[in-house]
Amino acid sequence: MSILQALILGIIQGITEFLPVSSSAHLSLFPFLFGWQQQSLEFDLIVHGATLLVLIISFKEKLLGMLKSSLKRDKDSNKKSRGLLYNLLLTSIPAVIVALIFNDTIENLTREVGIIAVVLIIVGIVLILVDHYLKNTRGEIWDLTGKSALVIGFFQALALVRGISRSGITIIGSMFNGLSRRDAAEYTFLAGIPITAASMGKLLLDIRDFGITEDLSIMLIGFVSAFISGYLAINFLLKFLTSHGLSVFGYYRVVFGVIILLILVLR
Repeated sequence: MSILQALILGIIQGITEFLPVSSSAHLSLFPFLFGWQQQSLEFDLIVHGATLLVLIISFKEKLLGMLKSSLKRDKDSNKKSRGLLYNLLLTSIPAVIVALIFNDTIENLTREVGIIAVVLIIVGIVLILVDHYLKNTRGEIWDLTGKSALVIGFFQALALVRGISRSGITIIGSMFNGLSRRDAAEYTFLAGIPITAASMGKLLLDIRDFGITEDLSIMLIGFVSAFISGYLAINFLLKFLTSHGLSVFGYYRVVFGVIILLILVLR
């Protein structure tokens, strides 16, 4: 992998991990567009580590607040924080179970460029429709019930299909369960911490089997570029969703997917 490729893919991972456009799709489609080899497992691990660090830093105050509140004797704050932690755990369970059972099968069935493009288009249309019909949801993350958290978890599990977007489908699931766009994004990012950590664990196991082949300088470039772009992307999206909708990302997905399909036909 060249320095330029590492820089570009790191930036793409950082941005698309948090915007509802699918990082897995972009990390597959950009090598296809430029004729690059697919990135190594070590590179995937390091850029996921960068985005996990972004999540922890971006929500450190809320995470510490939940931890402190859980330890307080104040029953109200304790119940509230424990409830959110419990909900985040429930949201993580379906994706972990589905990944353990079906991950390899899903990967094999959805790795073709054409399939990824079609999934981009379908979820893009769903984002546009959700933005239109659920734009008036006003719920906060503290309002979620355990049942709603589990339902959101089943939405999140769909993100194992390349092209769906974990952030996108989890935001959709959160809005279906009454959260406002901004709170849906915030809950999605908090729920992403255990899922990203679990993904990194799987990558570590794979690397243990195949060994490290990537140059350390390439991994460093990927990490730094993914971290900076990810930090900018997550803050942009939280501010953007305060007064704007998801449809712009839906239209982007549809256009990008159509372009990929046209390239496939014309090549």
